[in-house]
Amino acid sequence: MKKRYLALGLAAALATVISTTGQGVSSALAAPEPSRQELVDEVRQLREIVEKLNARLTDTEKKLETTDTAKVEEKISKVADDLDDLDSRVGANERHTIMDKVTIGVDLRSEVTTMNYKDARVLQEWNQTMLNLWAFDKLAVPFNQNLVAPSIADAGVIAGINGFLGTNIPTTFTPVGNGVDLNSDGFADYTFNQSFAGQSSPYYNSLFSQMGGMFSGGFLSGLYLPTGMDLTGMGGPNFPAGTFVSAQDAQTMMGAFGMNFDQFLAVLAQAAPNAQAALAPSSSGNGSPLFGSQFTAADLQRYQGMFAQIDPQKQDIDNDAIWTSRIRFDMQGNPTPNLSFGGRLSANKVWGDSTGVKWYNGDMSSVTMDGNINQKGSDSAIRLERGFVTYRDETASAPWHFSLGRRPALDGAPWEVSQNAVVGGSPMAHAINWQFDGASLGFDLSKQVGLDGFNFKLCYGSGFESGVGSGNSYAMSYDNDVDDTSFLGYIMRLYQKGDTQLVHMYAHAFDISDGFTGLVAMPFTITGHDANGDRLYETYSLSGNGGGYISRMEAMTNIGSMDLATFLFQTKVNDVDFFIDLAGNYARPSGISINPMMQFMGTDGLLSGDGDYSNKTGYSVWAGVKVPITRTEGALGFEWNYGSRYWFGFNGGEDTLNTSKLATRGHVFETYYHQPIIGKKFTVAIGSQYYLYDYNLSGNPMGNPKKIDDLNALDTLMPVPDTMWNAYANLNYRW
Repeated sequence: MKKRYLALGLAAALATVISTTGQGVSSALAAPEPSRQELVDEVRQLREIVEKLNARLTDTEKKLETTDTAKVEEKISKVADDLDDLDSRVGANERHTIMDKVTIGVDLRSEVTTMNYKDARVLQEWNQTMLNLWAFDKLAVPFNQNLVAPSIADAGVIAGINGFLGTNIPTTFTPVGNGVDLNSDGFADYTFNQSFAGQSSPYYNSLFSQMGGMFSGGFLSGLYLPTGMDLTGMGGPNFPAGTFVSAQDAQTMMGAFGMNFDQFLAVLAQAAPNAQAALAPSSSGNGSPLFGSQFTAADLQRYQGMFAQIDPQKQDIDNDAIWTSRIRFDMQGNPTPNLSFGGRLSANKVWGDSTGVKWYNGDMSSVTMDGNINQKGSDSAIRLERGFVTYRDETASAPWHFSLGRRPALDGAPWEVSQNAVVGGSPMAHAINWQFDGASLGFDLSKQVGLDGFNFKLCYGSGFESGVGSGNSYAMSYDNDVDDTSFLGYIMRLYQKGDTQLVHMYAHAFDISDGFTGLVAMPFTITGHDANGDRLYETYSLSGNGGGYISRMEAMTNIGSMDLATFLFQTKVNDVDFFIDLAGNYARPSGISINPMMQFMGTDGLLSGDGDYSNKTGYSVWAGVKVPITRTEGALGFEWNYGSRYWFGFNGGEDTLNTSKLATRGHVFETYYHQPIIGKKFTVAIGSQYYLYDYNLSGNPMGNPKKIDDLNALDTLMPVPDTMWNAYANLNYRW
């Protein structure tokens, strides 16, 4: 009953107050669309009404006590209608006020790209098949217990051969487990899978050509001759069927006949083409063969040496058309003159693909990480790209600002020239085009220095978090010695007047790690086993990813530090844009990665590997020009950039489907044309890029880059591009 009294009191008070304001509720609703200031004033007036209603509440309740029930019900009905009307007015006006303070923009781009890789370096087909069988533990198989063994009669022949050549060829074989011991060492002997290595295999000749290197490299313990080998034509013996010739006996025979490995293999190809190689045992000492799923650190060095002697092949890789749709929701808010908010939610959807995780192709861009997830083609998930607040004091003698949050770190100057957009981020894109979290403190020093536009901004960034709460496997481990990766630097605008500016940026990367936390599907994995806790692996395990399972990658070691610097000159003369941007880096390797995969591939140091862990210096040059086309109101542009052997920048967040063009160790040429359809709100762009790589590992901080023509099979376990041409066309809506 008290609520009824209260409602009637509100109604009575409302009637009284409205009668004194000179404007009823109905007339307010019928008014034309108000301005922002009118809406703000009306909200304030309505709030004053509510305060007056509350002030008269006590007197109204007393009056209700003397009013009969019928009148109360009638007044309650009226006040309910009035309160609903009042609530709708306040709510609508407040929504208008909020939208006036937070601006939301939409950027939607649909793009089609064609990509053509020419002469990419890849493993030879037989080598690729060999690696696949090895990864699934199908390469090394035990000799069949039903294999042909020397007969009793042949034993005498073999004894005569041993006496003639000084060899020690066995005359009997011993069954062991599911295999056979051919050389009387107590362990079953293994051979290559005959579906891959047999005489009827398409890879037979390729594998046979490697036998000499395998013998000299200690990969083979001998040869089994299922149908024997007749050397009588060269004055030698006739080996009976089932003869096993050990590697040592083969050396003895070559000495007796004055042959080298190549000559011996040529004789073998003619006299015993179906010979089967017996694999040497792993150095683990447990009877496991080489090319098995488990191997030691010493075995790993032998594998690396073998792959280094094998040349890759060249292959063209094309994609005629791949479509993407990128959407960005930009948010800006200025609740007060000295406080602002900036945010962006974004997604970059590959048409026909929503996995969000890519198959590893040897490029860092194929790993989904915090720094590139908003730019590289992925799934349809909307993610936070940036979100930060900025406080500024424009009244100080040197105006300053402080900003904190997920940084606007993508598409910095002069990237906007080719994108027909405004500058998207604070860091210079040449050295840092990578999403990160951090803070900045900037000062406008133009008056103090006496140079137009001179300002200085300190920047801090968090690149990788390793401690508790990060979710890394070692976050709460007692022996976690992986430090956070962080950045500290500055951006100094030396001069800016009109469309001309000169900007310098410097950044120091502390405790660079051998990777970031991310997701990827690996074709195979290498696991290291540290038995004594010294962070050195005694044994490794190789396993193939037949199920396409997703791997969670994380940094395992801090590998050094790096300095980065850029100098940008940018101007516009007669509506012609021009810029030239110089960048350099200096790397200080200080640790070797304990990531087993990187050790396997020989890319275990900061811009270093293969035993060379010295400091490295790199540089890059980037220049561009854009000319307006008056007749069409469009613009035609051209850009070129070059990166040296040891050039590296944190620009893997570049909005491209392939490797970042600014990360290229070599040359990139780009031509583009922009055509407005409805001003800058709806535009079309077409363009083309040509990549000419001088070195491998572009965009990768791990490993010692090599010239493309000097690569071997170990360097091309994943495809390595030589030249690449792409063309793109897009429609872009901005509002």
